[in-house]
Amino acid sequence: MKRAIVVTLLVAALPLSLAAQRYANDSGETRVALVKMPYSGARNVAELSGGPDYLAAGGIQQTLTGGGAELKPIPNVALTALEEPQYGERRRLGMANAHLADIVASNEQAGYLSVGLLANCSSLMGMLAGLQQSDPGGRPLRVACSSSMHMEISTRPRPR
Repeated sequence: MKRAIVVTLLVAALPLSLAAQRYANDSGETRVALVKMPYSGARNVAELSGGPDYLAAGGIQQTLTGGGAELKPIPNVALTALEEPQYGERRRLGMANAHLADIVASNEQAGYLSVGLLANCSSLMGMLAGLQQSDPGGRPLRVACSSSMHMEISTRPRPR
């Protein structure tokens, strides 16, 4: 129920946002790219979480398309054959975050809003890195959070 409310609020808020206009296709639908990131980097638990698959199977795609979004096929972040045997969950999480960043940057450059279906918050670094890489100007990202849980990510300079 809680997830449905969050997704509904996301779909309702996207068309109202000025920033969402850059994600609109020719017919006005918001282009959304869901990305599954199963690597958790946690110790003493399974390295690959089923959470992203559960989120994808929970109806988010139907909710988004029902709200007028255009969806891109969902990629699943995975390590290469050379990276897989590397020692340490956190090291592999870092490599997986690099792949996540590549996917998010590609989505952003193609005009898609990336929505991460993440194992945990450790993957936010990959999401933010992808946004950073997508800017051809290379300006640093500024992330501002308020107590009302509103988050703004921008490359604009901070007002003085």
